[in-house]
Amino acid sequence: MSSINERDGTESLKSINILEGSGNGTDSMLEDILLNYANEGNSNEEEGNGDDEEAVTPAEVLAELTIAWQNELCAPALLPHRLDLIGAMVLSTEGMEENINDSRNEDPLKICVHKMEIHRIAYIINDYLRKRLEKIEKNAIRCLQEDTRKRINDREELLSDEERKFAEKYIQSTSQLLMNCVLGRLPEPLQQIPNPERDLSGDRVFVRVLEDDLEDVTIPDKADPNSESVNQLDKDSIYIVPYESIASHLANDKVRLL
Repeated sequence: MSSINERDGTESLKSINILEGSGNGTDSMLEDILLNYANEGNSNEEEGNGDDEEAVTPAEVLAELTIAWQNELCAPALLPHRLDLIGAMVLSTEGMEENINDSRNEDPLKICVHKMEIHRIAYIINDYLRKRLEKIEKNAIRCLQEDTRKRINDREELLSDEERKFAEKYIQSTSQLLMNCVLGRLPEPLQQIPNPERDLSGDRVFVRVLEDDLEDVTIPDKADPNSESVNQLDKDSIYIVPYESIASHLANDKVRLL
């Protein structure tokens, strides 16, 4: 019987440094997204059957998904989606469930452990998607705008196709509600849907440095907003830094959020 084991995430901490300059509709959408991810993963698997590249094991996919989940939970901004990992893990858990159903003569304890593993993976997937939908709901308009810009410039997509549909429906519903309850009673020049830009300058995050010596991390000075310092972050060290200072390094997998 196949099983998926998560990589050991326990690592010794070298140092911790603080760097400072002196609803129900969501549940339905989750089901749609998971179904879409499963279909996408199945399609990718069929396309990859003829490739000579080394196959990625379920354990490796789970480890990557766990990191993506951890980063998404800790990041104040929405990160690019990882549809590929979700699709692969949905297919893997389906395979594990089939193995369990076909192994009635196996040790009951072993079967119980495998079921717990499936539930753990399902929790990671659902929590990851719920967190993303929560961030989309906070400012669906801006998420759609940013995703559109990335697609036009052939950059990594921010939203999956199903998440875009969710954002569009959410904008339509909230806009209609605002017009019926408030905006429709105001003069026409004031009938504008709010589209605030969130200020991330005050958000701090814990990061672990994965690459050798990041030397171009700029930290704004709290005493003087117009000045900043350039800092070097050592590999395997842990820091508290402004999110905006390490956002580009997070996108390049040079740091991990904690």
